Amino acid sequence: MKKSIILLFSGTLALFADTWTSSDGKTIEADFVRLKDDSLMLIADGKEYSVPLSRLDAKSQGYARFMQQKTGELVTRSLALPIIPESSLLEVIGYDPKLAEGKFFLMEAQVKTISKSSSLGSSPLTTAVIELAGGTRMEIDMSGEGDGRTTKAKVEDGKVVLLKAKSYSDGKWRDFEADENIIENGQVAVFRANVKRGRINGTGVATMEEIIKAKVVKSVQPRELTEEQKASIERIKIRVEYLESQLSGGTGFIGSAAVEYTDAEKDDMRKELGSLKAELAKLTKDTETERPFRRDRPLPR
Repeated sequence: MKKSIILLFSGTLALFADTWTSSDGKTIEADFVRLKDDSLMLIADGKEYSVPLSRLDAKSQGYARFMQQKTGELVTRSLALPIIPESSLLEVIGYDPKLAEGKFFLMEAQVKTISKSSSLGSSPLTTAVIELAGGTRMEIDMSGEGDGRTTKAKVEDGKVVLLKAKSYSDGKWRDFEADENIIENGQVAVFRANVKRGRINGTGVATMEEIIKAKVVKSVQPRELTEEQKASIERIKIRVEYLESQLSGGTGFIGSAAVEYTDAEKDDMRKELGSLKAELAKLTKDTETERPFRRDRPLPR
């Protein structure tokens, strides 16, 4: 099996890589994207193709239905995360916009660019136009209330600077140094967000109180894994479940009958299953560690 990664392609979850066989015995190496209206969407050589499910043999049809079921479970499960990555939220919207429509989230994302809003005319430029790594574009007013104080901020190209803050306890304004930034280009931040008409809208930067309440700051967290490692773990789990279902004589998905395999095919599946389980154990070994609470910069919204 090829090394697996998850790619965000047209807002959907693409899983590398499988061999698909047509009803006349021809094969193609391609990546599953989604199954919709009896058409299988695949990616090969960077291009997306639509293949009628009826043109595939029984095994490939069954595997397509299995992958669609597992993909749906993955994107639905991500909605329950206390803080959802931008990429995951985009995948949910790409899979079925209705799942996220009208809901509010704490969304973690890397800031790609920050610029001033051009829609405010001559009024103070406190609204930042923020583009995130996944392509989401938001306009957020950076002045407001949060973390026990009222704040005033200034938007510059590449960053948002905290100018003043008034504590609720004494009501006094305090000036801040010019380098005390709220967010800046390249930084990972947590935003308040909602989904409306299939688009992500930002309403502010999450406060530390909100992040702590989401139970992610002081809890035991998985050690930092790369996106490729995380994707490989999910992909291997799906493949392991599929192989186990086939070897046990079941289907593991809705709408397909069990497929008969030769003894040689079963031996190959058992070998692949053993190899995948060993790889999964290696990837997931010692993945838990205590992540201490840190507050490196103010989060006033």
